Amino acid sequence: MQAALAEWTGQRTVPNVFIAGTHIGGCDCKPNFALLCLLVHVMVSTVIAKYQAGQLLNLLSDAGAMTVDLNA
Repeated sequence: MQAALAEWTGQRTVPNVFIAGTHIGGCDCKPNFALLCLLVHVMVSTVIAKYQAGQLLNLLSDAGAMTVDLNA
């Protein structure tokens, strides 16, 4: 993945941030992205932990972001 990022963006770091397919930066492009990189890392770690604990679907459903079919 990092080789592909380097080819596409000139940067190998993860995360690299894209909005609507446009590369806006990554952890090694500008000093002001350091906080964004830390925030993304914390958010991803939290989401993975919630998923692994079986809590993510209910949290998303409670927030109205998706519906959960408990009969499926």
